[in-house]
Amino acid sequence: MRIIMAIIFILLLPVLELNAGEEEKNAIHEIGRALSAYEKDVGSYPTTSQGLGALTRRPISVDPERWKGPYLKAVPKDSWNEEFIYVFPGTHENDYNLFSKGPDRTAMTQDDIVNWDLKKRKSLLNDDASAPPTAHPDLNPSRNYMEKAGGLDYEMICINPGRFVYGSRMGAYGPPLVQLNGYWIGKYEITTRQYCIFLNAVIDPEGLGFILIFDGSTYTKKGEKYVSKPGCENKPAYPVSWTGAAAFCSMLSEGTGKKYVLPTEAQWEKAARGGLTLKKYPWGDEAPDGRANFGYKSGKECDLLTPVGKYSPNAYGLYDMAGNVMEWCDDWYESEAQLKNLSNPIGPEYGTEKALRGGNIFSQAEYVKCGLRYKNPPWFKSAGFRLALEP
Repeated sequence: MRIIMAIIFILLLPVLELNAGEEEKNAIHEIGRALSAYEKDVGSYPTTSQGLGALTRRPISVDPERWKGPYLKAVPKDSWNEEFIYVFPGTHENDYNLFSKGPDRTAMTQDDIVNWDLKKRKSLLNDDASAPPTAHPDLNPSRNYMEKAGGLDYEMICINPGRFVYGSRMGAYGPPLVQLNGYWIGKYEITTRQYCIFLNAVIDPEGLGFILIFDGSTYTKKGEKYVSKPGCENKPAYPVSWTGAAAFCSMLSEGTGKKYVLPTEAQWEKAARGGLTLKKYPWGDEAPDGRANFGYKSGKECDLLTPVGKYSPNAYGLYDMAGNVMEWCDDWYESEAQLKNLSNPIGPEYGTEKALRGGNIFSQAEYVKCGLRYKNPPWFKSAGFRLALEP
């Protein structure tokens, strides 16, 4: 009998293995289905012909039970072993969600945890967050100046040497304190009028990939001359590739003998924060409504952009560090948040994409924060820029 049973088992073994394989495939299929369903909750605003919409993402709306089920076996707990309670954006009716909006109406901030204890979190709060920014004591206004070369009339703000908390990066114990040499940075984004000075001094800037003329651009061409579209003279030049912005810096440097560059990410972020430490926006933690140009879902960029300097500056006297157009930085982009150098940090030596900062007219409020980083290939005409000057 044992011999007969053994023979039957051997004969059935391929079938059993097949069934086991089918069960494994089914399990993988179920996981795949769950992930596919989850990914359907992720989207973006309608993309413009320049791809700006792809740089902004809407909050992810996930069914609470489905999110808790496939991904979490239990409700997550905080450092004090208390359950996090997430609320559905805008309604505050559901318990769990990936993105939530607390009293400040901004997703992914500390007050999105509804059951937080103010006494426990007091160290995270700043009682002066609502106070208007004041002139930063380290700023030396006497060193500000205007670059007049070629009729540019570009105002530069002095950022004195010193340390700042680099909020978009991580160190061993959180955001690192980094040291930067002194530098100057543009008070405003380069305007269309200013950029046209450069375009008319270059042979075939379109062929070189510096610009793209389309319905939403702020400049156009009349005969052989590049000019601002009506009403766009003082709006930021858009769209500009990183190569076009870098070429502008090179031209100005050669003409003046100074060292004009695009700001590094660290220089841009220090300037954007205006002396404030770990605040969400250049002015503090208050919502950006009425403080920046952002939040559109569609429309021509040249119509939606506002002239530079329309909104109030930060404490360093810099305008439009949030919204309007994204701004190119000099660094090659790297996703690694850990900094290796705490003195004048820069990006990697080589890369495929350049860093962008500041959000744009199509960004939601949570995407115009000082610490958010973006990227695009250097040839991609998708942004504007401001100048930096190093001693």
